[in-house]
Amino acid sequence: MPGLTDPIAMQNILWWRILLTGLAMEFIYGIYIGFIRWYAPNLLANACTLGGLMLIGGYWVGRKATKNHILQGALVGLTGVLFYIIVVLMIQPDASQMPSILHILLENLAKILGGAIGGYLSFNQRITHSKNHTL
Repeated sequence: MPGLTDPIAMQNILWWRILLTGLAMEFIYGIYIGFIRWYAPNLLANACTLGGLMLIGGYWVGRKATKNHILQGALVGLTGVLFYIIVVLMIQPDASQMPSILHILLENLAKILGGAIGGYLSFNQRITHSKNHTL
């Protein structure tokens, strides 16, 4: 059974598409924070927005994937998590500017789960589409 260390299995991962999609979703979220969500931050709204964006990104990546749809969708979310960590380390915000640990964990979990669900939806659509064409 091929795993993640198998070079053939790793060739099926759409790395550039995952990276660019994850960064694009984080950029769109940055626009959302800067221009749309100018009122008080809300944990549920943030998590739902991030999860929804990564769902779209995971779905988009999963549509082009031939294998590992859920993994590739989750990697889109993980790209968003890594981008967030890099940005926080670069700007080094004050303690008063940082959200709580629970806030950060839930938002990052929403990113990964949203991407994985998007990958699953693309896989499910592919299966449904192939069943409809074989009848």
